[in-house]
Amino acid sequence: MVGERRSRSHPRRGQDQSPLLDISPLISSTPVSVPNESGRSLWRRNPPTSSSRPSARQATLELLASFAGGTPGAALTNGWASLEGLLLGPGERQGVLAADRMANIVTADWPRCEFTWLANAPFVEADTHYGLHEILRGGRVQAKALALESALRNGLPVSYDRPRDIAALHRLEALVADPGGTLGQVRKGIVAALRRLYVQRNLVMHAGSFRSVARATTLRTVPTLAAAGMDRLVNAADLGIRPLMLAARAQVELELLSSGGIGRALCALLD
Repeated sequence: MVGERRSRSHPRRGQDQSPLLDISPLISSTPVSVPNESGRSLWRRNPPTSSSRPSARQATLELLASFAGGTPGAALTNGWASLEGLLLGPGERQGVLAADRMANIVTADWPRCEFTWLANAPFVEADTHYGLHEILRGGRVQAKALALESALRNGLPVSYDRPRDIAALHRLEALVADPGGTLGQVRKGIVAALRRLYVQRNLVMHAGSFRSVARATTLRTVPTLAAAGMDRLVNAADLGIRPLMLAARAQVELELLSSGGIGRALCALLD
């Protein structure tokens, strides 16, 4: 019927397909918890209605859904469109600028992710400084991360038993010893992956080619990075911080560290 609104539906995956990134809960009508201080859900804050226009954040999540089960071509083109939609300002030229800005956000947030993981991991009490025992066992997440970073800066003993936790500890020790150099290396890998998304998108959109040998690699690495960046952007939006403001903040913090300065705690560069 003319004028009748059709309900939108997302493409169904076949039984033999596994999603590259399952973000479908974020675009459903069911309230989903989003990590933030308020504990409120994304859709409770801004419920979708038939008479309201979707926000930029909702539109971006819709585009990112292609990573979950769309065709490779749709995943590449929609994935890049989601980055451009949030991280390019009016009048700015397209290109790799959006990829670089997202890379800055993910890189600046990487220490927080690593410290949060390790602060919540089971530690070896006998080989860990006694001053850390109480806070690592029952403190708030942010307080535990700050305490762990302070301990590493001051050379206090911290010990873990699981191999993945030991590997994370070695990464953080290198980060504390040389913040600028370590984050520079992290950023290089993230930039390469996100710029690869731009190149693969251009091959699909402008050359009509699906024969790139890097396509599978791109679809394997980029969804996780895009999800990490969107997680941070959603948290920033709760505080009234726009995507371009967060990208600028991340760039300033990384440039400060690369020049030898240490302004704030590494686990709170974007806080």
